Amino acid sequence: MYDDYIAHVDVLALPSVLVTEIQKIPYGYGIYFLLSRRGQIIYIGQSQSIHSRWRGHNKRAAALTFKDARIAWLSVSRRVRLEPLERAFIRKYCPPMNSPLNHAKPARSFQPYLF
Repeated sequence: MYDDYIAHVDVLALPSVLVTEIQKIPYGYGIYFLLSRRGQIIYIGQSQSIHSRWRGHNKRAAALTFKDARIAWLSVSRRVRLEPLERAFIRKYCPPMNSPLNHAKPARSFQPYLF
């Protein structure tokens, strides 16, 4: 169901800010993507408040150590869509910082994506 929808989403065309610009991240429901400076998706998450979630996120400290890492987001109108959309995006992109239990392909090191 969601696989058809996400096939048409261009993650690199979504609104995004540098990870240091947290004040610009919206508060609403959404799926968020941690992107390397080369545009590689290295982490995908979901939240009822993207701003609040990212402000306290355990991946934030790691992201801040890398130059030009960005947060992109896809606003979602209903909370019930968050989890299935997140799972579908993780299956599609297999981001290295997401748990390998969340997707079919094995986890990869995220270091090459950030430099």
